[in-house]
Amino acid sequence: LYDCKADLVPLQNEFTFTNSYIALEKLRHKEDQCVVTVTTKGDISGKMIAPLLLINFLENAFKHGTKTSFGKSWINLDIEVTDDLMHFRLQNSKPLSAIGQSIQDYQGGIGLKNVERRLQILYPERHSLQMNSLKDRFEIDLTINIQS
Repeated sequence: LYDCKADLVPLQNEFTFTNSYIALEKLRHKEDQCVVTVTTKGDISGKMIAPLLLINFLENAFKHGTKTSFGKSWINLDIEVTDDLMHFRLQNSKPLSAIGQSIQDYQGGIGLKNVERRLQILYPERHSLQMNSLKDRFEIDLTINIQS
């Protein structure tokens, strides 16, 4: 948490934090109720990123994608780092009650709007964020031009 006072932190620290958060959430959710897969590719050494930028997406995925009312749920996280780009793709299952709703309708959108605004301030013209509500899942695709 002390890192959040810095403008940038090592990407390795951010990944360690997100992995710790995922491990904590896995303790809350039985494996037969929620399957979480994480895939990382690329060299992250020396790369820097704004602190606590990715955690909001994960919190949303666990909050809205792991409801027991729709049986077995899942969360997939793929992170790939190439040169100065980090691609973060997060998908989570969607409850039947949310089919046909947009991300903003279903989740209120306030947390995601805050992250969008933060990205605009911290990475102007250096990021791409797509949030999609598909029939059976929500998807977040984020690409950031990160610093070395």
